[in-house]
Amino acid sequence: MGVHSVVVASAAASNSVATPAPGATDVAKGRQLVEQLERQAMEAHEQAQALNKQGRFEEAQAKYAEMRRLDAAALEATQALGCPSCAQAAAAAAASRADAQQQQQPGDPQLYQQLHTPSAWPVAASATGGLSIAQRAAGAIIGCCVADAAATPVQWIYDVAKLQQLLHQRQRPTSGASAAASAGSVGLEFFDPVQSSFLPMYTTGRNSPYGEQTLLLLRSLAEQAGLHCGRYAELYGASYSSGFDGYMNASTVAFLRNRARGLQPPATGAEDQQADCVARLAPLVAMYAGDECLMRLVEAATRTTQNTDAAAAWGCAGAAVLERLLMGQAAEQAVRETVQELQQQHNGGGRMPQPELSAAIAGHLEKALQLQQTPHADAMQELGRNCHMPNALQTPIHAVLHHEWLAAQQQQQQQQADSSSAGSPLHDLSLQAKQRVFVTAIREVMLAGGCCASRASYAGACFGAVLGPEAVPQSWVERCDAGSDVQAWAAAVCGAREVA
Repeated sequence: MGVHSVVVASAAASNSVATPAPGATDVAKGRQLVEQLERQAMEAHEQAQALNKQGRFEEAQAKYAEMRRLDAAALEATQALGCPSCAQAAAAAAASRADAQQQQQPGDPQLYQQLHTPSAWPVAASATGGLSIAQRAAGAIIGCCVADAAATPVQWIYDVAKLQQLLHQRQRPTSGASAAASAGSVGLEFFDPVQSSFLPMYTTGRNSPYGEQTLLLLRSLAEQAGLHCGRYAELYGASYSSGFDGYMNASTVAFLRNRARGLQPPATGAEDQQADCVARLAPLVAMYAGDECLMRLVEAATRTTQNTDAAAAWGCAGAAVLERLLMGQAAEQAVRETVQELQQQHNGGGRMPQPELSAAIAGHLEKALQLQQTPHADAMQELGRNCHMPNALQTPIHAVLHHEWLAAQQQQQQQQADSSSAGSPLHDLSLQAKQRVFVTAIREVMLAGGCCASRASYAGACFGAVLGPEAVPQSWVERCDAGSDVQAWAAAVCGAREVA
């Protein structure tokens, strides 16, 4: 399709852009059209989020559909404008932005185009609960990917009443089973068929769009035995090329537009700061927990697909909590120490990026701590359930904090306060109890609605780190289409640190 054809088609998709005169091939006008489509897509996304918060779900769905049409038109126009003059202009603009960002980023200016091999496992990690850091790292990866797949069929359903109806439908007693037995044996996990109106092309067992991003990062880390942002970007772009049959998040569509312009990381990253930056953290933290380069690499990997200060800052905050869990800390301690680190970062020094954002992020994490005794469904009413920050990190952290608090209450009732574990009360549970906690918590995350797969991803990573890989039921792993790949790649990531 030529430039003029794309301009005409894209203008029609936007319903608000004037069609150029027949035969017009002005590249500058084409670039202006792409920028306008991008702005309109972003505005439609913001309007859809606002409608969801108001409970106007059908209107929100229509706005999301409009956003996808605009994003697709912008991508098609960008690909058609891949001429030298367009690429040079886009590269110059992006280079100016990347230069400013590079001045703020520590370390080698070739950070994005070299392989970063991990160090050996840190000796300071605590073997609380009988788990090594390698086991907790594998648990984080498997817990993240499997929980995401479990939540995919009900992803982006904001109508909690509809989710309750689906749950009641599924829990109807089968022949010979009591209502109580049916209610306790099943939740919304791996609901068949897929109920999400945004994912009609998905089948039960497939990972969500967030999980698909996580799988790509995990695969890249496993195959390269470390992070190489340039090769990660190549794999990412190739995986979402023509023939991809799933849903692409806004950040992925913008990444593809930037790749079509000939840009390289970090300029490939979208102007986006949604849940993607925390949902896919588990493989990266597993590979670099305890390594002094962790935050630099979390920022680099994040900017490869989401090139904003906010996404980098939130990604590093989520990584700091997960790293502390991998090192054997209790969830409450991990969050409190992360809050302290962010507050110190705000005052200067430290390893976290964007110190100007640190105090605000610390405040949002403190809010999750304040609500740890509140049932998860009630906390969601206060924190929110969409794809944006701060709730996209607050809410999965709350799920972990709340279940740790419940375990502590149970210990006290059973007069086990003087447990053998110096970490979380969750560390002391039997394997059966650990599996029960994992399943119950992820079911609560799903039942809370909205962007539940992204929250299940991070919550699953945290629970996997605290409880270990065996806490993820084998039946769930087997129902996850990528389950065997996830286990193999997790073993490769952990193995890279054994030989470092």
